[in-house]
Formats: sequence, structure tokens, C-alpha cells
Amino acid sequence: MRLTSLGALGHALVSVLWFPHVASTTVNRTIDDQLGDSVAGLLPSYSPARDVWDTQACIKCTVKVDVSQAFMGTCLAATYSPSLTSMGISMQFNGSSYVFVASDCDFWNLMLQYPLGTAIYVFFILANNRGEGVTSITNVNFTIDGGAPTPFTHTPNLSTTTFQHDALVFSQTNLSNTLHTLNITIIVSMDMYVNFDYAIYTHEETTSLTTSVPHKSLASTDNAVVDGATLTTGARISGGAIAGAIVAGIAALVLVFFLTLYWDCQPWGSEEGSVEDARIAGVELKSWDIGAI
Repeated sequence: MRLTSLGALGHALVSVLWFPHVASTTVNRTIDDQLGDSVAGLLPSYSPARDVWDTQACIKCTVKVDVSQAFMGTCLAATYSPSLTSMGISMQFNGSSYVFVASDCDFWNLMLQYPLGTAIYVFFILANNRGEGVTSITNVNFTIDGGAPTPFTHTPNLSTTTFQHDALVFSQTNLSNTLHTLNITIIVSMDMYVNFDYAIYTHEETTSLTTSVPHKSLASTDNAVVDGATLTTGARISGGAIAGAIVAGIAALVLVFFLTLYWDCQPWGSEEGSVEDARIAGVELKSWDIGAI
């Protein structure tokens, strides 16, 4: 019998013995081009800051998208020209995800928590054929925390005028659980169209779990109020009895756990053993086969 095959009992024992009293959930957070982080409220920064980036309300823009298909009904676009020297977008994010692993017959490594890190996904609106002389090609570099750049290029399809909404242009996983900075830069020698819509990153939300054990008896009344909640009681309940029952239950689980672990880790072989027939106090003991158990 292996520890990994203990089923529900094994998982319950491991949870009681090893898991911290917290609950965690990995959730997705978004960074909108104009509304920013859906929870933290941090806004992306754009450079140059003026006279380059246009919102979906732009009237003079030659490349106009259907904002009803844009995330949150917003988008921010710009056309880069070499005279700008550089153009870019910067944003910060923080989060994590975790996996739990178990190993057989290794007490200290029975349950470990390994951080897998943060993941981020960036989405653009990509343009195709917008007419003669209108820039619709996209060429940008993505860097995280000053690391090596990851290039992305979109060459427009001249046979269609349809925009590509929700286009995944960059993603990276397994980042460390720290604050990260993502930079999107354009430094080329030709005109480029850039339309950032939104980004998604994973975040680990942790909630503390507390267990309250009453320290005084509840009187024998029809209704009793504890911490603002109304409880209906029919008999006197001792707080000490409740605490004792909880401790006894946990102790029993611990005992069963270690007995199971001990049995699992013993070097039982496949050799068969037997006990000769014997008579004790007039009771005959039949031979039994260890290997058959």
C-alpha cells in the first residue's frame, strides 16, 4: 500500500497535519489600457506622454476600430514614426500560483509547497488592410524586468479589412512571486501601428481561516447569542468537552496516519513465512501465510 493511494483518508490526514490555516485561490486579474489594474488600480504608463496615443474617441484617426469588441469598450493606439526615436508602454503586476506534491516514505518531504510564479498574457487589436498609405503593420518588443526582449510582428493581411480583436501577442509563465515590470517598446526605422487593449495576469489570493472554540458553557435556554449569531440550544454544552472532543479526534487521526505511514515504509518482502501449529490453552492456532495478507 502506497501513501498516494490512501484516498480520502490520506488527503484528510495530510490536510490536518500539514496545511496552514489559510485558503488560497488563483484568480485572473486584468490590466485595461485606460482603466488599469482591475483590483490594484495601477495604470499603464505611455511614452511619449502627449500627442501620440489616441483613445477610441479619436476623430482624426485613419485606423478606427469597433470599440464594442474591445475589452471594457476601450483601446489606446498610436502610430510610431522614426522621428519619435522611441515609443512604449509600461505596466506592473504581482501574483503567484502554487502546486502541492507528495512523496512516499519521506516524512519531512511528505508535503511541500512549490511556487510556480506569475503568468501574464498581453492582448492587442491588430489591423489588416486599411487602405493605401495607411500604416497597419505591428512590430514591438516585450521585456520583463529588463530581461531579454521577445519580439512580435504582425504583417497585415491585405485581402481583408477586418481587425483581429483579442489577439494574444505575448505571454510568459513561471515568473517569480515578486513585483514585475513589463515594458513594450518600439524602436524601428519605419512606421508602426500599435493598439494595446488589455493584459491578464494570475494572482494568488489568500484568506486566513480561524476556528473559534467557546470557553464558557452555553446556558440551557431556547436561544443563545454568540458573537452576534443566534443559536438554538436544548442542553448545557461544555466548552471543555467540545475542545476535548476536537483534540481527541485530531489525536486519533494522527495515530492512524503514522501507523499507516509506518506500515507503508516497512521493507516487507515477497517471501512467505509461516507459524507452525501450536496449542495454547487448548485453542489450536492454524498455520497462516504472511505473504497472503
